[in-house]
Amino acid sequence: MPKGYMILSEGRSGTTWLGSLANATGLLGNSQEWLRQEFHARPFRSMSPDAFFQKVMENGSTPNGAFAVKIFPGHLLAINRHFGFDFIQRCLKERDMRIILLTREDTMAQAVSFARGRQTDQWTSGAAAKADPIYDFDQICRFYFKIRESYEFWNSYVAIHGLSASRFIYERLVPDVTPFLRSIADFMGVELGRTPVSPLTVQRDDLNDQWIERFKHEIGNRNILGVVGEAPVSRTSRNLMRFITKKPLILRY
Repeated sequence: MPKGYMILSEGRSGTTWLGSLANATGLLGNSQEWLRQEFHARPFRSMSPDAFFQKVMENGSTPNGAFAVKIFPGHLLAINRHFGFDFIQRCLKERDMRIILLTREDTMAQAVSFARGRQTDQWTSGAAAKADPIYDFDQICRFYFKIRESYEFWNSYVAIHGLSASRFIYERLVPDVTPFLRSIADFMGVELGRTPVSPLTVQRDDLNDQWIERFKHEIGNRNILGVVGEAPVSRTSRNLMRFITKKPLILRY
């Protein structure tokens, strides 16, 4: 049975950086957010469940047959809404998969990074910012809760299915990524040479630190219950159609 790995996490946790390192070997699959519409030329509505699944397998595989994908809770739930199946469970039936749970210890820094990424659309160091970032207490607060809820989602998901998972923490991999790469390579039976170099660099700068300090200063005088009680609804054409057809709306943090 072909082998592969999947990273289960949430945005701004280092998944792109780790994936770029594994991808650079050319032997450990092609990690990306393959469950997102943005990574497919054809719209989901024009694809059958089988066609979608096979396309993800094709996109995420290297010539040696190794497969890789990174998944956030929203991805998994969206695919279930579109195609009516649990991608992870189907993948486990057709591939011998190493499941990796990736988290960040500093979820406040992660929330600030998420807010900046959402505002600027600059998700990697190689991309250009499309807007100037503006401090937004409410947005940072909502992302903080979203991140922690996502981590709990994955803990509950692997537990209820009785799945075995390798756990890694971003901050502990920054000084030495070898344990992550070795875990995947050993599982797939791939011999690694020198540790690859990522084309990406850390995006955090002084502005991130300023926002973190400002948030910590303000939190004691703010009532966050009104902020996190209801996530705002995305004002998109998709949600307009969902409203018209009385389907659940897609929330935006």
